[in-house]
Amino acid sequence: MLHKLRRWLWKPTEDDDLVSVLVEGHTRLRTFVNLAVSIGERGEPAPAEDAARIERYFAKSFPLEVEDEEASILPRLRGRSSRIDAALYRMQEQHRVHQHVIRRICTQASALCVDPSDRAAQDTLGAIARPLRVLMEHHLEGEERVVFAAVREHFTPSEQRTVRREIIDRRR
Repeated sequence: MLHKLRRWLWKPTEDDDLVSVLVEGHTRLRTFVNLAVSIGERGEPAPAEDAARIERYFAKSFPLEVEDEEASILPRLRGRSSRIDAALYRMQEQHRVHQHVIRRICTQASALCVDPSDRAAQDTLGAIARPLRVLMEHHLEGEERVVFAAVREHFTPSEQRTVRREIIDRRR
């Protein structure tokens, strides 16, 4: 239980490995998408607290993680190779598609915060989250395989410190 609690309280520090920080963001994303799927598959009303956590994550934390990638990682990797550039282009395009789905997730989670017994909102949340899980897994695997590997290979220790500092500053 303490491990789970620490995970939601975890904030990156300047000493954390940059790729580990990015992977931790992906882990949180997978967790919240899976929580949304499980709420949609429950036979009974979901706790309002779970819906509030989903809404808070996707409305506040997820956009910061996208900004971490697009504002701090992308400009520093662009132009390193055609393979990396193609992965960065896909990443940005997929982020745009995800925005529309995330807004719908937030709407349904918000409805469940107001009325945890709203079966239509619960069913809709699950119906949105199931395909999002497949989309996200494909997206995250691509980032981890190409983009995160490129960060490890191409970023100097100084660049990694700078990006970690930017990530920390976004969360203040």
